[in-house]
Amino acid sequence: MCLWFNRDKLIEDIAADETLKYGECSYRTPEKVENLSLCDLPFAKRSQYKAEREYRVFGENTGNNHHFKFSPSSLERIYLNAWLCWSEYKDLKAEIEERYLDDFNDVEIMQSRVLDSNKWQDAVKQIPKD
Repeated sequence: MCLWFNRDKLIEDIAADETLKYGECSYRTPEKVENLSLCDLPFAKRSQYKAEREYRVFGENTGNNHHFKFSPSSLERIYLNAWLCWSEYKDLKAEIEERYLDDFNDVEIMQSRVLDSNKWQDAVKQIPKD
């Protein structure tokens, strides 16, 4: 399952939770790593990963499970696994709608169509079977 968010609205939700630390990653060469502070370390990555444009969110380690709550307006789509058969997709979609979409009634629930791509189908056929 993949949740697709409106970035600006989700960041507002994250910022409202005082137990979270968040920010964009900085991409550094080995020479620039030595200038990092301890606070910057969780947001640093090697420079070759710059294309990822990663945004990280960390919860404080309190020993308790932390459940982040986002506002209904920040969630835009839910993509379900492309490998589900049609009946599994329909059942899972119905379950999600029944449980959650009173609050998230504008959320679009879709099945990933990546497997409709001939390139993906050909690549999967090439994978050796054990």
